[in-house]
Order: sequence, then C-alpha cells, then structure tokens
Amino acid sequence: MKRKILYAVSLAFSFAVFFVFLRRERDVGFSGTPISENLQHTDLNAEKPSENVNTSKSRLTIPNKAERLRMSDRERIALLERLGYVPSPSDISDYRLAEKTSWWGKRLDPVTFWTNRVVWLDSSAMVEAQRRGRFYPPMPYEDPSVANLSDVDIDGDEDWTSIDGGWQPDYMLSEREGVFWDKFQKTHPQPPENIQHWLRDNADRWLRIRKKIEGSEDTVFKTRDLESSLIRTLRDANTFWYPQESITPEAYLWNHVMRKRNEYTDLLESGVNEESRSVKNFFNDVYVDRTLITEPLTQEQLDTANAWKVAYLNRLRAEQWDESYINAYLQAWNLSEEYVFGKEKK
Repeated sequence: MKRKILYAVSLAFSFAVFFVFLRRERDVGFSGTPISENLQHTDLNAEKPSENVNTSKSRLTIPNKAERLRMSDRERIALLERLGYVPSPSDISDYRLAEKTSWWGKRLDPVTFWTNRVVWLDSSAMVEAQRRGRFYPPMPYEDPSVANLSDVDIDGDEDWTSIDGGWQPDYMLSEREGVFWDKFQKTHPQPPENIQHWLRDNADRWLRIRKKIEGSEDTVFKTRDLESSLIRTLRDANTFWYPQESITPEAYLWNHVMRKRNEYTDLLESGVNEESRSVKNFFNDVYVDRTLITEPLTQEQLDTANAWKVAYLNRLRAEQWDESYINAYLQAWNLSEEYVFGKEKK
C-alpha cells in the first residue's frame, strides 16, 4: 500500500527536489513569496557565524552546518528538537537525527504554511514540508473528490531509497494528500520553475531535430514529424497544465535564444576567450543563428520573446485565476503589469 502511494503521485519530482536541495546545501528560492514567520523559518544561504532566532522558550543560537557537524548527536538532536525543522545548509545526518525528534512528520497547519505563499507544489513548498518530516505540504483546502481516501499518516518503507541508491528520510504522508497533489498539478497553473524546465527540454529537443533535418531530401515527411511533435506536446500541456501558448516554433526559438544568451554571457564573464574551445563547444549546442546569441536584441525581438508569456498571463486573468499566480509569474519573468496588460488592473 505504501509503495503504491509513493510511486503513484510523482515521486520522481520530489526526489529531485530533495537531492538538489542537499547537494546545493542551501535553500531553494521562494519564487518571491516568503514563508510565514510562524513556522520559525531561518534562511542560512551560506556558511556564516552562529545566528540567533527567537523561540517560544528562549533566544536560540543556530550553529551553521560546520559547527553542527562538530557537535555530538545528543546535542544536535536537542537543537533540532527546539528548532522544529532542519536548518539549512544541511547535511544528510541532520535528517537522520531529525527523525528522532518529537516533531518529525507531524501535521503542518495549512493556514500558517500557506500564508504569504503561492499555493502550488513548487520546490520551495516541498522543501519546507520535508524539512519538517512531511513528504507533501499540507492540503490548502478540503477537496470532496478525495474525501473518501485514507487520511491516516504512513511513513516511507524501510527499504525506500533515493533514485541514486542513497538513504532517504521516512517522510510522513497520507493517501489523500498524495492523490490531492497529483490532481492539483493537473488542474492548476504550474510554478515558473516547472515551466522553465519543461519548456527548455521541449524547445531544445524540437530545435535540435529541426537542425538535423535541414537540407534533408525528405522534407515533407520531416515537416510532418515536427508538426506531430508539437501536437503531442500540446496534448501533454493540456493534461499537466503547462502553458499551451509556449508550444510554437517561435516560442521555442526565443526560449532557446534567451537561455543561450545568458549562458554565453556567463561563459565570457568567467574569463573564457571568445575564440576558445569552450566557446566553440558551447555553440555546438546552439540551434539558432549565432548573431542572436552574440549581438544586442531589439525591443521588437524582446517583445517577440515575451509574446507567449503575455498571451498566457492575459488568459489566466480572463479565466479569473487567483492574482497570486499572476503576480508570481510577473516577478519570476521580470515583467511589469503595464507591459503585460497594457494598463493598470482595476
């Protein structure tokens, strides 16, 4: 029963989120919406001296990662017990010890958790829940369609390991939570980070295929193949609520251009010469005209690059989706209200 639930509700996404969190040893961004202070959240984005936070009992000093690793297990468990969450940057041993606390895996208050936070299953929400021993964030509202499913907490199987064979904490979850969030992701706008990864993969794959078939004698067949690819991706977008506006050759091209421009700038700023092998290798994975990467873009080109985002956001507002989604997109994509909608909202 446990394994069926775990694998039926998008565990691959959650595994990736957790291990990116551990390997980077820092908090994942909050998409512009900080978590409520009532959860006693403390950001430690880099190694730094010990820090003080207020707790209900006393003023508590939180040692950084290096300092915690020098503490005894008993001292670390006592610290975690008082904190009520795994601090970051973290070590896998923090999670092993956190399982021994009284708060590990306890239900989280949905009102407190979702205060000042966009309601969607992004990496920020997943990490915050898992730092407290819950596999999923709390359900933000009651859903009658899953009310008949068990809401009894279960933990991960004893032999539950990560996708790379490592140890995984025993997160708590219920069948109802798993099915709720699986349904939620298919019926609500996706977080910007999910859209970014999804669009990157689809755009690069489509442009790579198009580049390979340029000059092919069987152009009719290949063109139909590319068209079929767009249709399949559009079907997936409608199933998993990704922006259908982004599935066009033009949107693919400009998504690729804007990403590669950023990568190229980072490469040059690292001190690499423009004629170096690194730059030549970089352009082997560029599927558009090189000048679109190296030369300044006009405002018209920038508008074209943002066109699908503008169309998508206008559709969301026309469909009367919560403004928190729209505001989160505007911030993530660095777009203004006036630019997208032409005038201030009423």
